[in-house]
Amino acid sequence: MAAAMQWVANFLISTTFPPILQYFGLGSAYGLYTVAAATSFFFILFFIKETKEIELEDM
Repeated sequence: MAAAMQWVANFLISTTFPPILQYFGLGSAYGLYTVAAATSFFFILFFIKETKEIELEDM
């Protein structure tokens, strides 16, 4: 599943980067991807439970 999501993310970035670069510039393209990365960081930080030292059956 993780590998499939990696392929999907790579596809989305490779298809959206050229138009964003052409119409809005390099700063906007990197800014958009930075905001997406920061959003996902905080989503994981606050909404995904920690599973360290928890048995699979207990999850």
